[in-house]
Amino acid sequence: MMTKKIRITESQYNNLRKALIIEGDYHVILNNILEDLDKNYERVTAVVNDYNDYREEPRFKVKVDDSVTSAKQMLEYMKIKYHGVCGEDFLKQVIDDWYHNNINDGSLSKNITLK
Repeated sequence: MMTKKIRITESQYNNLRKALIIEGDYHVILNNILEDLDKNYERVTAVVNDYNDYREEPRFKVKVDDSVTSAKQMLEYMKIKYHGVCGEDFLKQVIDDWYHNNINDGSLSKNITLK
């Protein structure tokens, strides 16, 4: 059996990759979560006192009522909201990458499976 190889340019590869990314369940779920985060939350930073030392922690401001929630509380809420759709590790990565603007071309900064 003879296999054939094809060569494509980088721009052709990127166009194919984008088309495949849009079609997969992984990216449909990722885009839904990101859309939810963009629509309903803002990134804020809290300075907390931790045993006489101050440090910054990520927080999320709820746009509807201006309340502020921690990353841990956000994860717990998302676990309930997206139960059965994706796992905790996936949600942690999405929240972290969204907060730090680390999502590029529809991909997370780490390769995490849905479940």
